[in-house]
Amino acid sequence: MLLREKLYVVLILQLGLVLQQALGQCPSNPYRTFDGTCNNLANPSWGAANTPFVRIVNPKYGDGKSSPPLASDGSELPNARVLSVEVFQEGVQNSPEFTLANMQFGQIVAHDMALTRGVRDQLPCCANGRLQPARGPRCLAIPVLPEDPVFSVRGIECLGMIRTLTTCDEDPNGCAKAEQLNAVSHFLDLSVVYGNSVQEATQLREPNTGFLKVEQRDGQAWPPRHPNASTTCTLRTPNDACYLTGDGRANQSPHLAILQITFVREHNRIARGLQALNPTWTAEKLFQEARRINIAQYQHIVYDEWLPIFLGRSFMLDRQLLYQSAGPSNDYGQTIHPAVINSHTTAAFRFFHSSIQGTLKLYEESRKSMSKVDINDHTNNPSILEEASDRYANLLRGLTSQPMGLNDVSLDPATKHFLFRFNNMFGTDLKSLDIQRGRDHGLGSYNDFVFLCANQRATTWADYNQLLVPGAVELLATYYKSVNDLDLSVGLAFEKKVDGTESGMVTRCILADQFRRTRKGDRFFYANGNHFTPRQLAEIPPIAVFILLCISNWQHVLGHCPHNPYRTFDGTCNNLHNPSSGAANTQFARLIPAKYSDGKSRPAVAADGSELPSARLLSVEVFQEGVQNSPQFSLANMQFGQIVAHDMALTRGVRDQLPCCANGRLQPARGPRCFAIPVPADDPVFSVRGIECLGMIRTLTTCDEDPSGCNRAEQINAVTSFLDLSVVYGNSVQEAAQLREPNTGFLKVEQRDFQAWPPRHPNASTTCTLRTPNDACYLTGDGRANQSPHLAILQITFVREHNRIARHLQARNPNLSAEEIFQRARSINIAQYQHIVYYEWLPNFLGESFMLQHELIYQSRGHTNDYKSTTDPSVINSHTTAAFRFFHSSIQGTLKLYEESRKSMSKVDINDHTNNPSILEEASNRYPDLLRGLTTQPMGLHDTSLDPATKHFLFRFNNMFGTDLKALDIQRARDHGLPGYNDFVFYCFRQRATTWADYNKVLLPEAIELLSIYYKSVDDLDLSVGLAFEKKIDGTETGMVMRCIMSEQFLRTRKGDRFFYENGNHLSARELTEIRKASMAKILCANSIQLRDNQPEVTQIQPNAFLLPSNTNQLRACSSLPTPNLNVFA
Repeated sequence: MLLREKLYVVLILQLGLVLQQALGQCPSNPYRTFDGTCNNLANPSWGAANTPFVRIVNPKYGDGKSSPPLASDGSELPNARVLSVEVFQEGVQNSPEFTLANMQFGQIVAHDMALTRGVRDQLPCCANGRLQPARGPRCLAIPVLPEDPVFSVRGIECLGMIRTLTTCDEDPNGCAKAEQLNAVSHFLDLSVVYGNSVQEATQLREPNTGFLKVEQRDGQAWPPRHPNASTTCTLRTPNDACYLTGDGRANQSPHLAILQITFVREHNRIARGLQALNPTWTAEKLFQEARRINIAQYQHIVYDEWLPIFLGRSFMLDRQLLYQSAGPSNDYGQTIHPAVINSHTTAAFRFFHSSIQGTLKLYEESRKSMSKVDINDHTNNPSILEEASDRYANLLRGLTSQPMGLNDVSLDPATKHFLFRFNNMFGTDLKSLDIQRGRDHGLGSYNDFVFLCANQRATTWADYNQLLVPGAVELLATYYKSVNDLDLSVGLAFEKKVDGTESGMVTRCILADQFRRTRKGDRFFYANGNHFTPRQLAEIPPIAVFILLCISNWQHVLGHCPHNPYRTFDGTCNNLHNPSSGAANTQFARLIPAKYSDGKSRPAVAADGSELPSARLLSVEVFQEGVQNSPQFSLANMQFGQIVAHDMALTRGVRDQLPCCANGRLQPARGPRCFAIPVPADDPVFSVRGIECLGMIRTLTTCDEDPSGCNRAEQINAVTSFLDLSVVYGNSVQEAAQLREPNTGFLKVEQRDFQAWPPRHPNASTTCTLRTPNDACYLTGDGRANQSPHLAILQITFVREHNRIARHLQARNPNLSAEEIFQRARSINIAQYQHIVYYEWLPNFLGESFMLQHELIYQSRGHTNDYKSTTDPSVINSHTTAAFRFFHSSIQGTLKLYEESRKSMSKVDINDHTNNPSILEEASNRYPDLLRGLTTQPMGLHDTSLDPATKHFLFRFNNMFGTDLKALDIQRARDHGLPGYNDFVFYCFRQRATTWADYNKVLLPEAIELLSIYYKSVDDLDLSVGLAFEKKIDGTETGMVMRCIMSEQFLRTRKGDRFFYENGNHLSARELTEIRKASMAKILCANSIQLRDNQPEVTQIQPNAFLLPSNTNQLRACSSLPTPNLNVFA
């Protein structure tokens, strides 16, 4: 539910009026201010530093104004130290899942959003563990009982605490209720790095440059020394490290300092790259752009990588804290108050205090633990980071390797008794401080928040059994007299965790409301569409915490292409003269200019200006239903085409804020990107369920990125255009790092049932359609890997093949570095794949003689040396959106499973396993059974018939109906502005059809009459429809125009790739000879080995896996197939 906005508006508006008067008017500024003012143009003080926290439950003060609360009967609440000692357990259980970085990053976020203001009383409070008789009015010391098991040993009678500064301190006479003040900006703006005022920022910036100040020591960049080090840090020697950053708490612990340093270095890394690209930028623009990108990356990590751990990704998607769309979310709300909630910062967001480890471990690069240190020996003194050249790296590895403590009711003694002790015998108690601070701030009780979140209140302790862990009710009832007395921070600690999260019901309720405000109330939030173009926005998601930690030196790839014998992951610098040519996130190419109805971006209309025929109507009435089996080709032939298609192209899409076609109904208020397909009322299938439309959102284009500077929309390819197995390795350094086994040459795999599987996708619940939480959902270089079981088999095969090659290289060359092993194995894997594409697979469609004639393949045994830097390797729009979708008609709706004898044993419906490849692991023999089906079952004929599975039930996954693949293909081509079939006839043959009869040369005899019924003009015929009705050229699977488009594409793909395996720059003649022995059959065999006994699960296969077994392609023992000799590469 939406939480109440009882924010004590009068107070805040008064402050806002004062601030507005001081500001006069918010200046026009593309960048956020340092103090947070003018983020909200209507309310300039909202979210600014030195403004009050807000509340979602009324404050609960003993006197109704400011004194700490009492129990319901007017007595004192239980002593905070007693609760800490007797209610909370001692000792830390290691988390089996999360690293210390998870906890420590939470502290960065907490410090970024909140800092309570305090003042020192003139009279002492608790001095040397003794409560002073004459105490200052702000003293709220925690009494320590004589029987305290730890502190009584030293005669400690109290733990010091001074009350937080409030609005009543600033204006005693005009204050109705005390509201605590936040000394920092309320936004996620990396104020911990940049400070909270112009003055602080100036102190942190390198004058007249775009960089933050750093000091160079031992070859590393460190934040500058704090000018007040002796009072800011606890120094052992005058030269101890004490860093000046945007937050005074940066030195609290070594790990916290590491994260602070990381974001300082990241700013300067970005600034260097921007400066190289834009040498004419002013210092101010350089600084602000680097700051903007740094904050955007940080915000993305918070919402997409870190928060889902605690709130649950599906919950976040449901509450619009997170979106599946890659494009702008456009969800800024000027009426949403972004201020930090008092109960969030003072209670709910302190949950990670139980996860602190008192001992920090140092790790070698191999991740072997080498030593450890006591955290309290380094509190407020991070000098250990610079004590030796490797200390920083050792502790950084510890940050990402050592488990954090469980988020439970246990506390490490380091925080329970010894916090901030720094070489003293005792310190203070963090849990006691948390409980006491909640009372200082007048937080409502746990029961008040139960009522807020669940709209019901506990009246007896038994009522808490639904929310709290077993045993909690009896324990807490011993200390609290009433259910209404339970402190919020204590109740939250004892909550049962919501499945799939690290938070209880009330904790999640508070956190969700806070991070809703933090996102939707921030005009500068990175994803809201106002400050980053869609293309810029697309570059933010790949950044992750571990990437930031790893980066030390950075050079923008387009500024200078380094000398590198291996291809980059994103495709940049393949062409040294045009480094972006063929790279990920660049435009598709065109053979013919786009055909938009408005000349810029609107989908095409018919020649007479009317609408083109409904794509669904064409699919139903023009295309036949049912699949004829191919007499020649196996399903592997079709499925490998999908691997190639996914390797070369992925269009970008964004989700509109307004729905398009919801539950089969076209919505009255539709988003601007809606391009739904109307379903006729008499549709023979969908009308049964009253379905009126099939949803489609338009592809992202250059006009979306730069509306004012765009003349004509061009769609963007999110992946590299090269045949580089990006489906396996990813399309960026960041993606590749996520897929690689750290410090080895291998790709990550997980061992189950004596087989190696790609790792589980971290976002499985949103990436796949899961039936159970444990269903398989693989993380590979391509997000579409899980679309079908056969597609997943091919993905898995190339992952295993990489590791098979890497193992051999490592065994032969034990001195090779991990990077060298990885890159060599990758280059061999890609070379084999490219060979299979051109010499084993493409001839099935284009014809071998045609390919030889047009230099797509060669008979030469040597190098071809046919690379041309003037050839644009970019994927052609008409290829990926029309011509290369020809195999959609060959999809079989039923997948057969085969025994080793090739006897068909069972079958499954493909749509029951869409986006869920769990069947591969359901039994030990499922994978080989389906693999044999892949190479034994015929694919459908490439014709004008469609399997009902793709025509009506695509992506249904246990629903009655799905969508229509052919209708989607037709509609997507219109979305992309593809010219008509006739335009491509002219492009390929320099002549145009003027009557339907002119098409007799290229289309099937029955096609002309049929198509003329639906299209008014020969110029209206959709490209994807015309291609499907083409006459096949003898010896091929393509018609004239299709072959024209595909051959042009694969000519560019070959000759425009500097790293293409045959061109002589990267493989020796001897190595090339071995690559030419590769075959799909051998690779499938070699990677179906049982790890338990190293025995093959598939023992025989036909030599050409793309052709059905026959007299000329008989099953043979896998061991008899030619195989590249990897010793040649060693």
